[in-house]
Amino acid sequence: MKDKSISHPFYLQIQRDIDRVEKKSDKYRNAFYTIRIGLIIIASIITIASGWKPDPDPVSSWIFNLLLVLGALTTAITALDTLFQVETKKNTYKLMLVELREIRSEVVFYHNKEDEKALQSRIDEHLFPKYQIIMAYSKSLIEKENDSKETKPGNG
Repeated sequence: MKDKSISHPFYLQIQRDIDRVEKKSDKYRNAFYTIRIGLIIIASIITIASGWKPDPDPVSSWIFNLLLVLGALTTAITALDTLFQVETKKNTYKLMLVELREIRSEVVFYHNKEDEKALQSRIDEHLFPKYQIIMAYSKSLIEKENDSKETKPGNG
């Protein structure tokens, strides 16, 4: 729950991180569903087209070429999905969002319940260590992403 009345630097940093991770999460969710829907459509077209009976007319041979292209496209999309691990990233960013929102909720709760000194103490002892763990995990994800980009053919 966002609380615009809180101006504590830790709270503001958490909110910036939530916004950043939310954008990444949305990006991977959209990519995941786009890829899945694309695969479903292409696989459906392949199934329908493979059931057609070609005429002896040479013009109907385009159907077999179409099947070849659609099969290749399905393979390419599946390979991209596997390569980029879209579903895993989508789920990871969603989990990070849940954890960051939990910390934000605790800051809001303690901000409304305690004085500034008690809030800072709670942040230092309990919330900031949780935040550091989440950010370390986020950093490792970004490094892993950068490593995979550098090792792809054609990059370098």
